[in-house]
Amino acid sequence: MNEKLITFIKLFCIVYLIYFIPNIISRNSSNIIIKKDNTNKAQNSFQVLLNDKNFDWIKKLKLAVISNTKTTNQNLNNNLEVLQKKDFQIKKIFVPKKLPGNKSTVLVNTDNKTKIQTYHWNKKYEKIPYEQLKNINAIVFDMKNPGIKQSKSFKTLIKIAKIALENNKQLIIMDKPNPLGPYIEGPGTIPLRHGLTNGELASYINKTVLPEKVPLTVIPLSNWDRNNIKYAKLQINGDTSLEKATLKVLSQVTPINKFYKTKQKKYAVLLPYDQSMSIWEQEYLKKLCLKAGFYCNDYSIITKKKKLNGVRIKLRKDFEDFSIYNTFLTIIRFLNNRKNVNLEYKPTQFDSVAQIPNTKEFLTGKISFADLKKETENSLVNFYTQARNCLLYYPDPKIIPVKLIKA
Repeated sequence: MNEKLITFIKLFCIVYLIYFIPNIISRNSSNIIIKKDNTNKAQNSFQVLLNDKNFDWIKKLKLAVISNTKTTNQNLNNNLEVLQKKDFQIKKIFVPKKLPGNKSTVLVNTDNKTKIQTYHWNKKYEKIPYEQLKNINAIVFDMKNPGIKQSKSFKTLIKIAKIALENNKQLIIMDKPNPLGPYIEGPGTIPLRHGLTNGELASYINKTVLPEKVPLTVIPLSNWDRNNIKYAKLQINGDTSLEKATLKVLSQVTPINKFYKTKQKKYAVLLPYDQSMSIWEQEYLKKLCLKAGFYCNDYSIITKKKKLNGVRIKLRKDFEDFSIYNTFLTIIRFLNNRKNVNLEYKPTQFDSVAQIPNTKEFLTGKISFADLKKETENSLVNFYTQARNCLLYYPDPKIIPVKLIKA
């Protein structure tokens, strides 16, 4: 037999034995089990608190929990019996909420099994009364992280850090991931979009905002990295889209109205009918939004109380490094030049150091864009430099530069 043929047959047999036979067995045998390595599976801070013995010292403390109105499976107040069985001493839960009247806290429930009291805390108040915290050793912050500072969670975290300091209490943060991704943008001591988790944000506030440091403990996430946005959104268990975040910022300028329905994924920038834009103006705004990162179409709402007209927005899938701040500047500058639209800037949102400084001055023509850009990018670099010492997860956040979208 030809030697070349013999060599070919041998080679074929070897390939057959190495590849085809095992492949056939794996397809047809139900007894072969491929074990997956779960050692690197991400865990939320609630799971870490229960399973990591390094945090057993917290069981000795009497705890007050600051929580969201809507609970998730990862929240402490949704797992009270589990925590009590593990010997955690939760005494009170405070839920920030808009309340009528002048009461700072209102008792709304006492759990029959756990005897834990739940209070609604009037969110317009800066403090929880001392009497409510007198017998408490530590305050646990367990609110979701929307990823922008125009949120109830962000404002509450700063308040709670100050309350813990003033009342000499430990501050414990149940860390929550950032669902808007590893990006920072916008002016201020803390940027509009900060790119941090709750624990990192609390560490930064403790380091740079408070006059003195509060005793701070962060219950971390395990095996999570900043690029795992899908996991972050599952943990938050709510609408954490960039569209909704952008609307939150835009609605700080009156008479702009935000509209969103999460199930239908509808988000719209709306104006009252008496300040509506012409057809030409609305078409021009849609082109600007497209350049800024949004697909747009006409949208209007008529209710018993309001008649609103504007554009529906949807984030472009191909648009990377989307900037809420750049889109905000683009839309507000356009509306500023409309004769029929009279914009006003809410003082509590624009004049506070914690919000978006220099922006109103630029939009009202008091400073140039060059000055705004310089101040904003300086503040971003300062924030990034100081925040690096507070980072717990990889990769580091990425700075999005300030720019104007030109027509």
